Amino acid sequence: MAKEQSLHEGTVVAGRYRIEQPLGEGGMSTVYAVRHVHTGELLAMKILRGAATSDLRSVELFRREMRAPAQIESEHVVRVTDADVAPELGNAPFMVMELLRGHDLEKEIAQRGALPAPEVLLYLTQAARALDKAHRLGIVHRDLKPENLFLSRREDGTPWLKILDFGIAKIDPNAAEGIGSVSTTAAGEVFGTPLYMAPEQARGQNDEVGPWTDVWALGVIAHKLLTGKDAWQPRSMAHLVSLVAYEPMSTPSSRGVDLGLGFDEWFLRCCSREADLRFTSATEAVTALATALNDRPADPSTLIREEPSPLRDTAPSTRRSAVAPVRELRPSAAPLSRTGIEQPVRVGSWVAGGLFAVTLGFAGLFVALRSGNARAVGHAVPGVHAAAATAAAVASAAAEPVLRAPVMLGDTDAEQVPISLAASPGAAQRLDHDETSNPSGGETHPASTPPPSTPPTTAAVPSTTTAPMKKKPFKKKIDPRLDSRD
Repeated sequence: MAKEQSLHEGTVVAGRYRIEQPLGEGGMSTVYAVRHVHTGELLAMKILRGAATSDLRSVELFRREMRAPAQIESEHVVRVTDADVAPELGNAPFMVMELLRGHDLEKEIAQRGALPAPEVLLYLTQAARALDKAHRLGIVHRDLKPENLFLSRREDGTPWLKILDFGIAKIDPNAAEGIGSVSTTAAGEVFGTPLYMAPEQARGQNDEVGPWTDVWALGVIAHKLLTGKDAWQPRSMAHLVSLVAYEPMSTPSSRGVDLGLGFDEWFLRCCSREADLRFTSATEAVTALATALNDRPADPSTLIREEPSPLRDTAPSTRRSAVAPVRELRPSAAPLSRTGIEQPVRVGSWVAGGLFAVTLGFAGLFVALRSGNARAVGHAVPGVHAAAATAAAVASAAAEPVLRAPVMLGDTDAEQVPISLAASPGAAQRLDHDETSNPSGGETHPASTPPPSTPPTTAAVPSTTTAPMKKKPFKKKIDPRLDSRD
């Protein structure tokens, strides 16, 4: 026998359901409100407990209750989402169902008494729809009563009936596959709730139980909903069995029910001891009831009502979050560093200046070429190269170390020009070559360059103690051919 476990709020079952609070307890099971730890969905968990966990027939009935709703697939049958066993329960079986908001019809009658006929017709119409679908699948509920008809509410507040507890349902093994084939009843055994049992149930004639058995229960339920009273007033259990199965059937009006002769006739047919004389389906029975009462089902929109949460209210400080909390992001109040703000602006200004210098240099080259003068080109090119070298150095100043090296430009002996470590080592040589060559084939003017064996550019890391190099005075040479005084 599995040891029954005591479940407390916060206990996690099967690694995915956290116990929130108990909802109810029956003879063989207990129902808890649980929350799925991964999705946060609020559900109901029904756990088989006590000696029932070691009883083969009780386990089989529990298994049928788990699987029958999935076979019926009706929106008026409670939805079962999961079933398993768990070590936290002593390996007892459990099922997980949708958690409904509302209450059963037994509680509705206790609060309000007899219900209006249109409202009763609406509830029974919804129940009949699911019952007929179950009957076509070979499933007989066999325990219909107001407690197993749950009055839930849809999102818009309209009433929506759900049939609960298919635990003692009779299953036709030839019609409903996969629900269970182990016999759960024997001849002479009585299953069901006595006040709502049909004569074949009361006599223990389980082989005669069929869809007509649920039709009988529907007639007794209608009597209770319309009058607020039970159809039978027995003095004992033996007297109840006699009223149901043997004594002459009395009419509701003879017991003080004032619903007219039409209801008397309807009740006597729906609850006939001869199963063949009853209505052939639940829907037929409800349709005939509407005719007998000269009424029609109520419009659901006229019955809108808000239902409280099925969980007891708890203080905000004790409520658990269903999922991991989300950290709120807030803007920082601390000021940003000056480096983070100003450095990009400073580098951007250097780059812009370098680009402007390159543009200016190319403009000078264009003017020189247009003039067609070889000497002018010879003097213009150094200026272009100087601007290009300056722009390249400025653009890389923010990211790379900078060396200062003397570069020979035309007649200028030396000038401090920043160059990047990434610059081509032959850049100064190309500058020197441009200065010493005459593209027009005219007179050549040697530049002030070191001997060929000596590199034209010497790169050395400047020291903070080294004095800057001085420039020699620039002596402008005038080509006679360009002298305007001639």
